[in-house]
Amino acid sequence: MSRIDELCSKFPDVPRPIVVKIDVLREALRFTPLALAIGRWAIPEFLPWDREVHRDYQAIENELVGRDWAWLPHSMSFPEGITAKVIYDFIRHHRSRYEIRERDGQFWLCEEAEPVTPVSFEPRPQWLSRPLPDGRQMASVFVLSSPDRLLGFPIRFCAYYHADEICRFCCLNPADKNIAGGDGYHDVVMEADLAARCLADAIAESPIRHVTLTGGALRDQRKEASIYARVAAALARVREQAGANFTIQVMSTALDDEGQERLREAGVDVRVVKNRLFQ
Repeated sequence: MSRIDELCSKFPDVPRPIVVKIDVLREALRFTPLALAIGRWAIPEFLPWDREVHRDYQAIENELVGRDWAWLPHSMSFPEGITAKVIYDFIRHHRSRYEIRERDGQFWLCEEAEPVTPVSFEPRPQWLSRPLPDGRQMASVFVLSSPDRLLGFPIRFCAYYHADEICRFCCLNPADKNIAGGDGYHDVVMEADLAARCLADAIAESPIRHVTLTGGALRDQRKEASIYARVAAALARVREQAGANFTIQVMSTALDDEGQERLREAGVDVRVVKNRLFQ
């Protein structure tokens, strides 16, 4: 009996595609030359904060890591419409039982060479590598965290960073240093006009349904809310002008009622963290 069949027997109420997704996330995916080949044309693994976090990518192959992404597929989709983030086994420091294989023009997720399910990979849209006026790519402002979701970091700094106590679920993934002054490439504070420009190009090419804004935190909550509101308002104007249908989501620290209202007025549809949860 395969591991997936065994897990499905153990958890009969969980749909098989969900079992597959969860176990692949747990066990990771084997790094193979095919994964690297797919990464040359698929939506790539983005590098959101500190390259020290991704030193294992460099250890595999120096040319694997670019300015804005690693040349590996970021996610894969199952026939049921489920998308799974791809985590590679060299990050987990073990050899995974799962890998991608190609058979008769179809990609398959396999468990020790046995097919589990067909999978597909979304092609990388052209807008991601389109140059901005300063020479950077649009991927320096927004990345695709799934085929229909943009992810941006209006604040690439955290006032609460401590090297000995890194937040377990930090979206910025700092490793051993806090980049208070920037990395010389990404903006510490996102420019609203650049965000709007990238969004306009993205929705013209990609089926964007969600835009998520997240990042670090400031001690001055009014300033933090102001930054998010400024960027969100620029995105909301693009949405209105294009007649587009997508949600703007902010994942910030626990802003007070005034900050929450500023986000709402700016056009934010979903505010994930609410202050009353922490009172």
